[in-house]
This record gives sequence, structure tokens and C-alpha cells, in this order.
Amino acid sequence: MKEEKKTGCCSCEKDFEKQVKKTVDAVEKYTGTDHEKKKAEVEAAFAEDKRR
Repeated sequence: MKEEKKTGCCSCEKDFEKQVKKTVDAVEKYTGTDHEKKKAEVEAAFAEDKRR
């Protein structure tokens, strides 16, 4: 991701890389079951809106 340089990293770059790793880890833990649960939740919410 980042080019190796002999200069030090700024804190913003370190924070960015930490946030990217956190996001990737969260996505990798997301399963097909999670997707099905969320899909059902969204469909139920839209069905409720249509009834109003």
C-alpha cells in the first residue's frame, strides 16, 4: 500500500493504515449468513413502509 521510503511516516498515514486494516478485518468477518439476515431486515423495513 505505502511506498517504502527512508523518511518517517506522519501520524496521519499511520492512522489511515490502521483504519484500513480495521475495515478489511471487519469485511472479512462478514459472512453469507450476515448478508441474509441484513437482507431480510431491509426487506421487512421496505414492506412496512409500503403498508403505510
